[in-house]
Amino acid sequence: MPRRVEVRARDVMSSPPVTVGASSTLREASEKMWSEKVGSVIVVDNEGYLLGILTERDVVFAVAKGMFEAHEKKPTVDSVMSKNVVTVNTDSSIAQVAQLMSEFNIKHIVVMSQEGRPVGVISLRDMLDVGFGFLRILGSPD
Repeated sequence: MPRRVEVRARDVMSSPPVTVGASSTLREASEKMWSEKVGSVIVVDNEGYLLGILTERDVVFAVAKGMFEAHEKKPTVDSVMSKNVVTVNTDSSIAQVAQLMSEFNIKHIVVMSQEGRPVGVISLRDMLDVGFGFLRILGSPD
């Protein structure tokens, strides 16, 4: 009888999430994404509660709109972040995560604690790593 493996969000998420405050500049957030080698940063308030998410796509939008060219104003994260964030909890299945990514056409899902704070992020790359891992396990020997 085949063994069933339940992979949960907590097994795949990158934790702790890379975070910034809403008043951080886009440049600061972009530099943090680059230095941490992530495709998104989670935007939190002073108590660590979720306010939004800033993704590479949001940064490209800001560049396309010339927001980085304005010398007198430094655009902040809250001016372009996504506020309607798709989230799951640590016990959510990977199947549910994949379904949400597909349904909402997103590449990052925030994993929330029972207390309502972000504890991790699952990226499309994380999901691919899981899929490749299963393929290696299921693959036949050469």
